[in-house]
Amino acid sequence: MLPVVFNAGMAATGDMAASIDMVMRVVKSIAVPLIAGFIICDVFVMVAWIGMVLKGRLPVRKIALICNPVVIALIGQLMNMIMEGLDSGFESFGWLTLYLVCAMKLVGKDEK
Repeated sequence: MLPVVFNAGMAATGDMAASIDMVMRVVKSIAVPLIAGFIICDVFVMVAWIGMVLKGRLPVRKIALICNPVVIALIGQLMNMIMEGLDSGFESFGWLTLYLVCAMKLVGKDEK
């Protein structure tokens, strides 16, 4: 979204400083909801996932602790340090692995 705001500012004004100012105003207006959403959706899920795995609520090995969006996003950031752009989709991959591990273990539990 922010690159779109920057490009629109450049197209409208042709001034880099004005375009950057437009982006910063948008960032200031969406920063609080984005941070709150990150904490509620990602951090709370990470804490719950780690707690359920450590307490044995889910029948998975401890290695499944890495199957959460925040940890895999951090792994993605390490990949980004190796080569810019390698982190694309890592947080989504974290959600996918979390849901797949839960689904496989919980569905398999009912069949026994």
